[in-house]
Amino acid sequence: MLERKIKISDFKDSTIPEEIAAVKLEYRGQYPKFATEIKDTYLYVYGVTVYEKYTGIPANLKYYRTDFVSKDEEYLSDALLKHIAEMVQLEHGVKIDGSKYLMILDDDQADEILSHWQDYADVRALYVSRNVLFTTEQNALLADTEIHIIPDYYFNFELKEVGETW
Repeated sequence: MLERKIKISDFKDSTIPEEIAAVKLEYRGQYPKFATEIKDTYLYVYGVTVYEKYTGIPANLKYYRTDFVSKDEEYLSDALLKHIAEMVQLEHGVKIDGSKYLMILDDDQADEILSHWQDYADVRALYVSRNVLFTTEQNALLADTEIHIIPDYYFNFELKEVGETW
């Protein structure tokens, strides 16, 4: 930052506007803006650096709405698992879209998706319930696919509360 201090008594043949103009001319290539101030018998001319304004990420907020799940459900972990997509999306920064990012919650879903695996050429990752067991053939199909097991800690407190986990 430029700070030029000029004593007011030094102005003999020039005027204040001319002195300010001279300082601005001298430093115009280094500073896009200038500020002036008269304080304690001095004229201060400041060169001001202007920084680029950042506008942020264009879409950095997502609103999620889920249904209420009663803790009186017969199989609470299965009921909670039906509402797990939001948690996965938030943790991994992805959108479970059914083409690039898939979620498999049970063996029947695994069988259905993997029986048509050739239709899922663009899959980047699978998010799979810990209860899903792939067959040997299914494991071979998924050898080059990134697989994430959906963790228990999303609803660990709720499951402990009803005795489904410890």
